[in-house]
Amino acid sequence: MRIVELPDSASARRYLLSGLWLPRVAAPTVERVHLFLDWAFEAAATSEVLPPLGFIADAGALMLLDLPIADRRGERQSGLPDRVARAYEDYVLARYSSDASLDRARHALRRYNGRDRLRAFAFVLERMRERLGFGGAVLSPAVIQSLRQLPADEILQRAGEAVDKSRQSLFAVESCMSLATVFTEC
Repeated sequence: MRIVELPDSASARRYLLSGLWLPRVAAPTVERVHLFLDWAFEAAATSEVLPPLGFIADAGALMLLDLPIADRRGERQSGLPDRVARAYEDYVLARYSSDASLDRARHALRRYNGRDRLRAFAFVLERMRERLGFGGAVLSPAVIQSLRQLPADEILQRAGEAVDKSRQSLFAVESCMSLATVFTEC
């Protein structure tokens, strides 16, 4: 997967907002949206490259919240073509239940609390990115902080508008397909 440097805060916001509808494990809700942004902020502060927000949200839901992987097909429109969403579920999410190193990481994260847990999670995400070779976007953590200041319902509304405007965000589709490809190869 390629690494894209987003030239301005508007592009970075679009990347984050369109990625907010990609999670397949935990739907973006008023209760969760700030949590997802907190995870993304720590990941952006730790690494130069930020994977799609949907991937971060799924990883956090599985590793930090211990939510189960469930079949979410047809449950919610993600903005992805069905084949891409299915490939992401079949190869990326399925990996969480079959990869012993991810299971060890999930158990190790339980030992941490507060900000240390967020930092440890960001470290795990970066190791996964390096080991598997997937990319993402280069953006300033300040863009995430500016979104974090908004009310959760406004963030969700803007995310819906971002998905509607660019229904098939080429970079989002490419990112999810690339993740699925990378996870199948290892």
